[in-house]
Amino acid sequence: MLSGQFWWHRARLRANAQKGMNFFLLSSLILFVAAFDNPSVNNTSPFFSGYTAIYNQVQGSSSDQVNTADSIPLVSPNGQWKLSFSNDSVAQVTHYLEPSIWRWKAIDTATAADSYRRFVCQNDGNLVIYDSKSSVIWAKGGTLDSTSYNLTLDNDGRIIEYNQAKNIVWWKSSTITSIEAPQLTTDGGDIILLGDYYNPIQSATFRDSSISIQSATSNATVVTIPPGNGLNLSLILSDNDNTAVQIYFSYPTPTFNITVEGQFIRVDGTNAGSSAVLCLYVNSTLTVTVQLSGAQFNRTFLVPIFIPSSLMHVSLIWTGYPSFNSPSFRYTSPLDSINSTSVSNLFSTIENITSQGLAQSDTFSIQAQNISIFAAVVHQNASDFSGDIGGKNGTSFVLPSSIISSLADGRNNTRVTVILSTIPNNPFPVVDKWSTIGGLVGLSLYVNDTYANVMNATTPIRIVIPFSSEENVTADVQCLFWVQVTSSWSNEGCDTQLGYDNVTCLCNHLTNFTLGRPRIVATTQDPSGNTIVVTGDVPQAPTDSGGFNKMYLIAVAGVVPILLVGILVAVFMARRKKRETSSEFRLDVLNDVETKHEIGRGRKTVVYLGKKSGTTDVAVKKAKDKEKVKELVEEGGRLKNIHHPNILMYLGMYTEGSLTCLVINYMEQRTLRHVLSQGNKFHNDQIQNMMKQIASAMIYLHENNIVHGRLCPHKVYVSSVSSVKLSAFGAESVHDTPEYMKKYMAAEVMKNNQLTKEGDIYSYGVILDEVMSHRKMNGALLSDHGKVIVFSLLLTNKSTEKKAQSRISMRVVGTRLHNKGEEEDTSSASIIASYINRDAYGVVEI
Repeated sequence: MLSGQFWWHRARLRANAQKGMNFFLLSSLILFVAAFDNPSVNNTSPFFSGYTAIYNQVQGSSSDQVNTADSIPLVSPNGQWKLSFSNDSVAQVTHYLEPSIWRWKAIDTATAADSYRRFVCQNDGNLVIYDSKSSVIWAKGGTLDSTSYNLTLDNDGRIIEYNQAKNIVWWKSSTITSIEAPQLTTDGGDIILLGDYYNPIQSATFRDSSISIQSATSNATVVTIPPGNGLNLSLILSDNDNTAVQIYFSYPTPTFNITVEGQFIRVDGTNAGSSAVLCLYVNSTLTVTVQLSGAQFNRTFLVPIFIPSSLMHVSLIWTGYPSFNSPSFRYTSPLDSINSTSVSNLFSTIENITSQGLAQSDTFSIQAQNISIFAAVVHQNASDFSGDIGGKNGTSFVLPSSIISSLADGRNNTRVTVILSTIPNNPFPVVDKWSTIGGLVGLSLYVNDTYANVMNATTPIRIVIPFSSEENVTADVQCLFWVQVTSSWSNEGCDTQLGYDNVTCLCNHLTNFTLGRPRIVATTQDPSGNTIVVTGDVPQAPTDSGGFNKMYLIAVAGVVPILLVGILVAVFMARRKKRETSSEFRLDVLNDVETKHEIGRGRKTVVYLGKKSGTTDVAVKKAKDKEKVKELVEEGGRLKNIHHPNILMYLGMYTEGSLTCLVINYMEQRTLRHVLSQGNKFHNDQIQNMMKQIASAMIYLHENNIVHGRLCPHKVYVSSVSSVKLSAFGAESVHDTPEYMKKYMAAEVMKNNQLTKEGDIYSYGVILDEVMSHRKMNGALLSDHGKVIVFSLLLTNKSTEKKAQSRISMRVVGTRLHNKGEEEDTSSASIIASYINRDAYGVVEI
């Protein structure tokens, strides 16, 4: 066996002997090849090199071993696996792709004298790890059968001890081959660890903590994974041989489903885990982040209005791991898709855009193809306030300081904002009197987010409107403004100054402006050949001094009777129109509205949830009864000419067979009456916000000389974001008043059979008192929360005075709601006493 000893020596040292010695050794080992595996393998990195087998003691020689001194491992035939010692002297099996991560290891059962280790296969079949003092650190029990054994590592990384005398596998290590987890989420659950378990599994550890074993067989172990998230996490199974096997487990990764509706981006997803961050990227720039968790999640991003049309994607980040990204998707800014010819939603869109912009900064400006907006918070000082769109040569304005001071009324907490907008296409209808030139310029002021009706200013407001050479601006061009009540253009209260490339309008009010000239309806000539132009305003003077000749007088005499006949016909048609409103109201052609299911019923009407253009939720009110159809058409006609963020928006009317359908905003929580009937309670801020919005809508109506007449919780609609909108304003009489409305009507309205603004204010006070009864109680009456009650009692008192003329106006109501009664000096006790001692809401017997 001398040649055999040389063979083992060569295997350990991997020395390159002389060519003659190599040939001698190779020749002398031919007999061993038939009995044993190739004793060593040399592979190119990254594959492992080392022993292919280690043997027990043979004929008195010392046994083969893997030790920490020469660092020669036991290697699988394919070179992908090795058995060696780690830096901390632990015997382990690793893979060449992950040499720093173990798949199997022996667990020390005794304290070693030092860091030296040797792993041997003994004659009795024991596998033993010794330290330098030959103390047993780990052992797998043998049979005391003195025979030949060898130890190999197969191509799957299993350690196999083979009894050569009996030609059987004497022992092998356990291994995990794969994981099955078809139903698992980041909320945790059971997973199946498939493998080959030679000894029963006794315990399981995940992320350094014990987890439950549900079942264990020789080829499958079921364990319970706790909630969490992460990738390549250590999962260890231990058996009764003091060995452990490890596999790396990853929680299911996130998925996304993204829906874009207008400015809202809804992300529905799975597997956020215990803690994650959802990010919205605009053109690869991080814009918004939110925290979330759970196996199922949904979040809605409101894209700021100043974000242009862009490519976007969302990303979910588990702490400490790379992000998971959705595919990119296209976002289209509402400014690029706005219909600037539709009055129905144009001005509400401008207000919404401005509200979002001013939430980010005190000054906001944006320009798009169909609309441009400048908005700013007006700071109170002694100087005028100016702004522009397009710079020096663009549209601009100057607000006199006197107007700003008047609106602020000396209060430091009053917030005054201004909105300047330009629209290239004039959305208002053409009227007979004027021909308009160019687009529309809007200029408006808001006090504490409530529209301010600025009229009869002592110092004129300056609006500069540029024009191009193509717009044919001549000396007869005038500044015009739109009169909402009469739905017509007018030049009253505006002076016009014509410049080289712009027109300056000096006006005593704020509204929507344009440029125009009197419409020419006819031309004729006098006997002298001079041209007489008859316009939609007044006849212009002849271009030459022909005076009033007989022919001209004859012409005038002929025109006057025609005008008189025209006036009589117009009066007759107006009366007929009032009687036949339902038949003459022009219905829209709407092919993009789809109704889904019923969401409410009224008197002879049914309300459905619908979709407009496949994206926007709308409410569709349908009627068939002749009288109810007439009421529905009248309601649509009123809504069509009103534009306020707290009044339901008219979105169209159409017929569906014998049904007439009105399309308006959909409000998720239905009416305020429905919300109150559900027993909902409100915080102070919620009540104040709700009542401010109702007051804002009522201020707008009253300052446009419109009486609501039906103000009650049934006519106040509430959305999921605590936004309210009014409906069904403009009742003509007290007749046919619904029974539910009588509680909210002032005594003099019922007595005199006349709807008034003061009656609306009374109704508002009753609603405020009712909403306050649903307030969430917190603290004593005269605490900060108690002061809110006192103020509400005071406001209710002043809104429901017995005498109509003693009630405060809606404008004062809105102001006091914003200031929460800070200007009031009345003591709390006296307010409460007066409230308790007075008749409920000032009701008197009739």
